[in-house]
Amino acid sequence: MKALLTRRGRPQPTPADLAYRRTTNRLGATLVLFLILFDVLGQLFDPVVQLAEYYLDENAAYAVEDLCNSLDYLLSFMLPGILFYLITPRRERVPMMLSPTFPKGSAALILIGMMVISSSAIINSWMVSIVGYGSFSSEVLWENSTLQDYEGVLLFISTAIVPAFCEEFLFRGIICNNLRPYGKTVAVLGSALLFGLMHQNIGQLFYTTMAGIVLALIYLETKSIWTSVLLHLFNNLTSVVYDIVIDRLDLTSSNRIMALMDAVIFGVGLIALLWLVIKGERARARGEKGVGVLSGVWNEDTVERQMPSAAYRVRYFLSPLMLTFVICVIGQMLWLLTFAIRYVYG
Repeated sequence: MKALLTRRGRPQPTPADLAYRRTTNRLGATLVLFLILFDVLGQLFDPVVQLAEYYLDENAAYAVEDLCNSLDYLLSFMLPGILFYLITPRRERVPMMLSPTFPKGSAALILIGMMVISSSAIINSWMVSIVGYGSFSSEVLWENSTLQDYEGVLLFISTAIVPAFCEEFLFRGIICNNLRPYGKTVAVLGSALLFGLMHQNIGQLFYTTMAGIVLALIYLETKSIWTSVLLHLFNNLTSVVYDIVIDRLDLTSSNRIMALMDAVIFGVGLIALLWLVIKGERARARGEKGVGVLSGVWNEDTVERQMPSAAYRVRYFLSPLMLTFVICVIGQMLWLLTFAIRYVYG
């Protein structure tokens, strides 16, 4: 039977197409609220920080500021997630995969994920160094200061623990999960691209998008949000360790230690990959399902509501509110890019 066409010769949207567009529109509303909260909540916490700086000593004021930043981050991610569930009909919600037990091979997948994300970070650093954006990012966007011992602990909480839970809750537990019925490709690539855009930094876009792909794949493979949370936590913890190493050691020593850490992460991840491949091949030879590299992501026994073509997937993905989010973030990144060009090239 031929598909019904519109007056312009395009296929009539099916109920699944319309449901897909409604879902992306609700996800767009969620992300727009995230942008608003991320800007507004920081200003609401400013009076608290100023009072702490006035009445408390320097160490206590820093702790209060770091706590406010963590609360700002927590609320900016959690409140939009709650909004999504409030505006989504019960029949269209996809339950978050919260299994506390990990399938066999989960530890190996985490190590492989660390290897891929770390390699992506190195490639990203090389890419931005070519155009000089790295110097702009380190000298202008990020504040450089000497870290005290207690500041290292607070940095671990605010940079490693809080983002790992908040970002996984929103981007894997809600966005990737609710895109899953419309195809694994849409779920993985869509949530990863939005994850990369969420950071609003063109100098990190490649790295954060690649990290989003890895985190989504591992979430879908293990069917547990806690696996991706652990991977995210370990990856952020590595960044915290790098910051402390750079802060405490001279340039030559810190570069050597970071290169050694990168080599260890890559080597251990490669061993885990080989182990997982060999184990999966042996299991298949015995006629068992076994643990293979991402063996279940693309073979899950669910009905995927396929779009007519890749172009239609993109078209229905960019619903009005989703497009609003994308335009706002791209505008922010282009503004930073023009500022960086003026800073680097005068």
